[in-house]
Amino acid sequence: MQIRSAVEDLLALFDPVSAALNVLQSDTATIADAFDAFVKLKQNQKIKTNENASAALHKYSEYTLSSPLFQAVYLLDPSYHGEHLNPNELESACIYIKSLHSDNQDMREALIDYISNSPPYNTQAIVRGRNWWKAGKRLGFNPLLCDLGIDMGACIASSAGLERSFSTMKLTYGEL
Repeated sequence: MQIRSAVEDLLALFDPVSAALNVLQSDTATIADAFDAFVKLKQNQKIKTNENASAALHKYSEYTLSSPLFQAVYLLDPSYHGEHLNPNELESACIYIKSLHSDNQDMREALIDYISNSPPYNTQAIVRGRNWWKAGKRLGFNPLLCDLGIDMGACIASSAGLERSFSTMKLTYGEL
């Protein structure tokens, strides 16, 4: 019975990791999706209570979760809207975004409106990421903030899809 219990504990640990890997290796996963997957893993109680799993997760996620760029991408994705950012991370993301256009007061005010979910940014996100910002351009959102949202939403999280294509090409055509 002890072996069965140990195996069940390991499987409970692997399930959320497997789900996160599926997200991270998706051809359409963005940086915001990767950030969210790492946040969910860090919040998982089974991983928190397992010293080895927690240490391994910290090792592989620390750069992603502490990067102001990744925090900004997560904030500007309307699917997530920075929902799991703590106040320090939110401030870090805002400082990063403002640094890209430090001379533009309108963009800074638009960012505040976006974060506070004020009009016109309080529309429901029925489309994801880049498409929401593209539609927002036509709805009168701040053009610079839209451009940032579009550009940051274009960043994919993994090159797994590209690597699979090259592996398939190698299998089909051999070494070139």
